[in-house]
Parts: sequence; structure tokens; C-alpha cells
Amino acid sequence: MECIGCDAEACGVDFSDDEDEAGPRSPGAHGEHGSPSSSRKGLLSVDGKYDNYTASFRHVVMFTFKETATEEERTVAKQALAALPGVVHNKRGEPIIRNFSFGNDLQNQPSNFDFAIVADFAAPEDYQLYRVHRDHQKLSKAMLEPIIDKRAAVQIPLVPAGITIQVRRGMLRHVVLFKWRGDVTDEQLMALRHGLSLLPEEIPQVVNFFFGDNTNSAVDFDFCIVADFDNYKDYQIYGTHPAHKSLSASVLAPMVQERAGVQFLL
Repeated sequence: MECIGCDAEACGVDFSDDEDEAGPRSPGAHGEHGSPSSSRKGLLSVDGKYDNYTASFRHVVMFTFKETATEEERTVAKQALAALPGVVHNKRGEPIIRNFSFGNDLQNQPSNFDFAIVADFAAPEDYQLYRVHRDHQKLSKAMLEPIIDKRAAVQIPLVPAGITIQVRRGMLRHVVLFKWRGDVTDEQLMALRHGLSLLPEEIPQVVNFFFGDNTNSAVDFDFCIVADFDNYKDYQIYGTHPAHKSLSASVLAPMVQERAGVQFLL
């Protein structure tokens, strides 16, 4: 079992200065028990600016593309995704997406998915509006479904509700979903949540760290972790940190039946 969704030690590639195709960010994160690492509060990024926003609910979806999907089809889909935050409004004409990020997997380690989308909302009700919105439905059916081979998704609450999240363009977002074995116990889940809640304080390179149980019974995956880092080197430190590796080996690995992972740049 790899350390929580990554094998940073095995990869020496530095993506800290790379650009990736990713969506526009409405001002736009942490665990089921998430809050910014205390050592990061008030910290300025390398370009001197973080965007701050508040959110209480997160939608995460990953895709693998069909081998027949062309670069033009992927580009058109990404352009449509980039436009969503500006057109998905409630009945009062107010935008409902608090933050919207997406991108190709960086391929800096073995990953089993090609692309990820992370969308944050003020409340689960706003996510439901997004899910049925005509522009989202049109994009999904006309542009994504024809080129997608496999999909994995979860929806999780962000705790505490209304938490302030800081992001900036160029950060690395590490996203991993898990499906549990049938014999996983409540005690194991409690131990995992407790261990994860300690990681941001033990690893100051973590900017945002969210995790939680999936709230959508219609999807197959049970749990999600999303971690943000200022650059790839900080992500490597996280991946090789003793606290992270110990939690992965002793607590997480015995629980996992299936894993889905993507790393992309904001």
C-alpha cells in the first residue's frame, strides 16, 4: 500500500514551476475536521497573494478518458468547464460555486485516473442546484460522457461549516478517494480520522487538508482526502514524512479495497 495516495519518495520530478491546464478559480480548503495548519495562517505565497473564500460542502470527481478521445475533444470540454462558475446561478441570479478547480493528472507518479474536478459550495443545497443546472447537464452529456471511460466521485462536508480556505494559482492539489473493504470497523474509521486530523500540525508544508466520508450513497467510493501544497517539493515532504507514512501503513492500508488518485495544479 502506498502512503496516503502518493509515492512522493519514488519521484524526483520537480513540478513547482510547471503550468497545467486548469480551470478559473472562483476565490477558492481541509478535512472532515479541516482547518488551515496553524503554522500557515497569514502566510503569503511565493507570488504574494492567496485568494480566500468560505465553503461547507465539496464535490470531487475523477475521470479516465477513452483511448479514442481526441485532444480537441478534451480541450473543448475544459473550455466549457472553465465557463461553468460564471453561468451556474441560483434563482436570484447569484453564483453558487465558491471555488472550482480542475486539471490533468501531473503523471509524476503512478495514477489510475487522468483528470479531476473539485467544486466547493456554501451548502449541500447549492451542490444540488449545480448538479441539475442545465449548463452542467449539457456539458456532462454532450462533452464529457462521450469521451469518459471511467468515473469516480464523492461529496463530503467541510468541517467546520463555513471555513475560510486559502488558495492560489500554481498550488499542487493532491486528491485521493478510497473504497473500504467489507470488514472495516467503526474503530478503524475513528483511528483513521484521528490520525488524519493531526497531520496538518505535524507537517507544516500542508496548506489545506480536507477529508471526510462520502454523503452520496449512489456512488461507489467511501472516503476522500484532498491536500493542497504550495509546490511539488512540499508535497514530496508530506509524502515521505514519518507521520504520514506511519498512518498509511498501520491504519489506512488494511482498510482499502480500491483507490483512485490524481495530482493537478490549481
